[in-house]
Amino acid sequence: ARLIAAALSARGIPNVLRVDDSVFDSGEAADLQALMAAVADPSDARAIRAALCTPLIGLDARDLEALLENPGAWEAWLGAAHAWQDCWPRGGAIALLQKILHDHGTQGRLLARPDGERRLTNLLQLAELLQQAAQVGAMGPRSLHAWLRRMRIDASARQEGSLDDA
Repeated sequence: ARLIAAALSARGIPNVLRVDDSVFDSGEAADLQALMAAVADPSDARAIRAALCTPLIGLDARDLEALLENPGAWEAWLGAAHAWQDCWPRGGAIALLQKILHDHGTQGRLLARPDGERRLTNLLQLAELLQQAAQVGAMGPRSLHAWLRRMRIDASARQEGSLDDA
């Protein structure tokens, strides 16, 4: 199945391969963890820069360097990070991901990649898992960031949480 998926991708044919790998082991989980760190503390410049460099936002090293020379642009990104945090009470992880997808062209950028549908599917699944964990544990962004970090590094924690869907 992996060979067929690779052959389809090589020909530019979008496909999604169902695998038994955990979504917490995906690059998208790492990207979402970086975003959650910025949402948990939108005054943490390091966390914001890390989030900006993920495929969710799409900046690169040159873009970050340009921010050093343009305080107004940096202030705009600080404002964006606060807006990410502000959407949390209105709808949690799903609202946050929807805002990111809408405001930063993330969906189009991901879908332009050969494995884009898989990446987008992973992000949507992760947002649902974060939403469920937040509701069950009455968690806000900071504690949910810690939860996601734990799920990514501790497979036994996934089993304790009965996260079969992951």
